[in-house]
Amino acid sequence: MTSESSLQCFSYKRPLDAAKLACAQRLMPFTHKPFSFEPSPYFEEPTRLSSDLAGTCRIIIKTPAQCGKSTMLENFIAWVCNFDPAPTLMIMDTLKNAQNYSKTRLKPFLRDTVHLSAFMERTPDNRSEDKIKEVCSFSIGPNSNLMLGGSSSASDLCSRPVKYLICDELDRWVELISGEGDPLLLALKRMMRFRGMAIFTSTPTMPDKRITQHFLLGTCETWGVICDACKTWFSVEYDKIQWGDIPLIACPHCGTCYNESEVKLLNHCYSPPRNNAPFKDKFGRTARSFEVTAPLCHSFYTWDDLKREEKQALQLGDTAIQTFRNVTLGEAYVPPEIKRLDPMQFTAFLKDYTLQNVPSWVEKVFGGGDTQDGMLVCEVVGVSADGMRVAGLGFYTFPGDMQTPTPWQRYIQFIKSFRCTTEDHRELQIIFLFQDSGGHYTNTVYNLMLIEPRIRAVKGRSFAVDGDKEERALIERVAYRKSHVGPTECRVPLVHIGTVFGKDIVSVKMRQRLYDEKFTAWEWSKDISMSYNEEYFAQLNSNYYVKTKFGHRYELAVGEHDEALDCRVYALAAIEYYRQWHGKNPAIQAAQEIKKEEEEVVGVVQKELKFELPHDPEPDIQDKEPQRVVRHAAPPVAPVHRPKIKFRNAM
Repeated sequence: MTSESSLQCFSYKRPLDAAKLACAQRLMPFTHKPFSFEPSPYFEEPTRLSSDLAGTCRIIIKTPAQCGKSTMLENFIAWVCNFDPAPTLMIMDTLKNAQNYSKTRLKPFLRDTVHLSAFMERTPDNRSEDKIKEVCSFSIGPNSNLMLGGSSSASDLCSRPVKYLICDELDRWVELISGEGDPLLLALKRMMRFRGMAIFTSTPTMPDKRITQHFLLGTCETWGVICDACKTWFSVEYDKIQWGDIPLIACPHCGTCYNESEVKLLNHCYSPPRNNAPFKDKFGRTARSFEVTAPLCHSFYTWDDLKREEKQALQLGDTAIQTFRNVTLGEAYVPPEIKRLDPMQFTAFLKDYTLQNVPSWVEKVFGGGDTQDGMLVCEVVGVSADGMRVAGLGFYTFPGDMQTPTPWQRYIQFIKSFRCTTEDHRELQIIFLFQDSGGHYTNTVYNLMLIEPRIRAVKGRSFAVDGDKEERALIERVAYRKSHVGPTECRVPLVHIGTVFGKDIVSVKMRQRLYDEKFTAWEWSKDISMSYNEEYFAQLNSNYYVKTKFGHRYELAVGEHDEALDCRVYALAAIEYYRQWHGKNPAIQAAQEIKKEEEEVVGVVQKELKFELPHDPEPDIQDKEPQRVVRHAAPPVAPVHRPKIKFRNAM
């Protein structure tokens, strides 16, 4: 008769699934408490299925960032090391990120939690050092390695066959590897010899990216709650939350409303599979896909936090909105074709002031002008002492035939005669006005500087290159250009400005004005003569952001005008130009230096005459010499009448 001890040799002990193994053996770092799925219950089902090699071939998880996704992957790796050591490949977006993850998280986890003693050995100096030469390769059993690599390296993806494949941050992978093809397909080909498991995780980006496409190929299960009233499952989506004094979400089936605290008490679970025909491999195993959104990540986000982040994103623009949708909410971002702010909404923020009672915080006045084929356009703004607050003082147009001097003369006269009075009875005039010279009447704009020293010619760059050469400031550099007044040639300063950087500032400020009730840094007047109407605000919002593979730029919407936007950007550049010069006008400085030099010459000549007169015996020469000296040592003419000297030495 067979003894009981001999029967134990043939007994089979069923291994724990990955979820039970994590709860039974894992201790969390820092706190050293037993692992629990309580902070992230939505990962318990995917973790359990990751060890189900009989019925599941893939696990696809689409979640927000920083919600415990890496912890779930570590639990799966622990199960592989304990129950089925086999070749495993973990691919991240870049090799550098894989190395950092290996050093900071994976290696301590395998050493302290999985207790793989093969990692460490004692050296003669009693120090513990790694036996493994490569940071991204670990031995987890006989003839079994855990390897980490980057999505852009074909050698990492095609090095050897693997049974388990982990693909993290799938949407951040490179689209193609030159000469090889799709990196994800290359990695999946390494699993052909095994009946293994593939896990895809990522925060979503666009609907046509990998994680969303593979999610749709799976079972399409969404994390949600069960209504207490009708016992029906429903999803808690951010866009369906009714924002008020107390945010509420309504059950779409029975209409019962729940606040955030009540939603936490409801039963949470995944929805039934929405895809009745999910992907199946050659063994008949199913691909399971799961989706989690931020409103139900109670341990990581609150609804108030989400609303606060959305307000900040709306103020910063489309790129911040995309980041909020992708990273925070865990949703695919669908970019609008052309989405601009409603100009009618800005008319509600107009202030009640005129040029005779400008706000008292205005200290300096600047302007920005645009040159068009049929008119000259400019906007005058007042700025506070710290440069943080801006008040619009009028948007003015000067139509006419630009081939004639009439509109140009009117324009110069306006700049010279513009005056405004603050509430504390200070009279201010324009200090600088930046005039566009990039496309229309360039030489005429240069000549304007010779007539009116407060005008500065500017040239913008309409395209920003991402990387080291990206636009980083409104004022990029100051160069000199040649201009001709008749046969006379002279040099004039030309200020190169970052128009894309300036439009970024305008876009942020306009969104802050619209979505932030406490924002009062930019103001406009109700006075009809200042022309701050619907057309003006439509021009301010006439450009939309365009991202390309080389950088980003702003494009004009079809049928719109953007003169007001250009003028505001040039005015902001004038403010920054003045700030960099510490409040000193370079043209006036140059004229003062010229006057000082000529006064010194006059003093030297007069001193020489005083010294030589006693030694000169001829009275007729004595009478003529002072006349000659006075003629050459006459006081200098005002800078406006000597433009060539003044602008040649300006700046």
